[in-house]
Amino acid sequence: MPDVLSKRFVLCLVVAGSLSVACGSGANPPTPTPTTVTSATATPTPTATPSAESQVSAAYLAYWEAYSQAVLNLDMSLMSKFAAGEELASIQAEIDGHRRDGVAARINVKHDFAIVELSERTATVVDQVTSQSFFVDPITKKPDTSDVPGRVLRYTFFMEKTPNGWVVVRGLKESPS
Repeated sequence: MPDVLSKRFVLCLVVAGSLSVACGSGANPPTPTPTTVTSATATPTPTATPSAESQVSAAYLAYWEAYSQAVLNLDMSLMSKFAAGEELASIQAEIDGHRRDGVAARINVKHDFAIVELSERTATVVDQVTSQSFFVDPITKKPDTSDVPGRVLRYTFFMEKTPNGWVVVRGLKESPS
């Protein structure tokens, strides 16, 4: 039996020694290996806020696009986001006149405009327009083109900034010389 006990004793010593080596002495805990984590999300790049001048320019050209569609389709609702006040009333009167006359208008213009005054809430745009606009049938929208000679017209438009953006509130057309 002593032989069995001595084998057990040796076995216990071997196991204890192995555990001691594997677990360490307890004095210095094992140093963790640092891990690098790469973020999967991209850092957003701030977008540039358009300048007031570019906002006015864009709104002015959008006004003309809406106006072109409104007088072609005799549909005043197309102007609600682009004109207000006196200008809206003027366009309504123009569309009413076209209806009475049984015509619509195809607007064909080239702009040469400048923003001559600009504040936080108001802007003034002067535009020398070369117009080759003409009347069309209100239903068929024909003719598509015309040989109307270009007329140079000068407009001054007054714009205001609203919570929804810039709108034209009044327009003046200078008499041709």
